[in-house]
Amino acid sequence: MDIFKGTAPYYAKFRPTYPSTLIRWMVDTLKLDGSQRLLDIGCGTGQFTLRFSDWCQDIVGVDMEKGMIQEARKCQKMLGVSNTTWVHGDIHDYLNQTPTL
Repeated sequence: MDIFKGTAPYYAKFRPTYPSTLIRWMVDTLKLDGSQRLLDIGCGTGQFTLRFSDWCQDIVGVDMEKGMIQEARKCQKMLGVSNTTWVHGDIHDYLNQTPTL
């Protein structure tokens, strides 16, 4: 399915930023303290995913659109985030390459 093919650069540029109040609410509600692992399925360009880089030990973003993962990697590099891994494919691709969750 190629519904998002070619849209990643526009998505990364024009997608509104998630509000800090939402991120803070999630951090507080989930009691994120930097020791947790986060799995974002359908992560797109990683804009939401990367907002948790200070609050989670390890983060994995999974998306079926290759362009979305490429944009996520660019954004990660630009922000200097080192605790995030990107997987091109679906959740089964991630599970098949990961020995344990």
